[in-house]
Amino acid sequence: MHEFWIPPTTGRPTLLLGYAQLPIPAIPDAVRSLADAVRHSRPKHRAVIS
Repeated sequence: MHEFWIPPTTGRPTLLLGYAQLPIPAIPDAVRSLADAVRHSRPKHRAVIS
């Protein structure tokens, strides 16, 4: 596993993911799985309409 350092003055924080070990057809499912994990880790919010 490699670590890359991007100076903080270059812009917004970024999550850099490497999928080089996966075959290209597997990447969309891997990204979807990561998005699901992030989505499920967030607290549930209720929409407030005023």
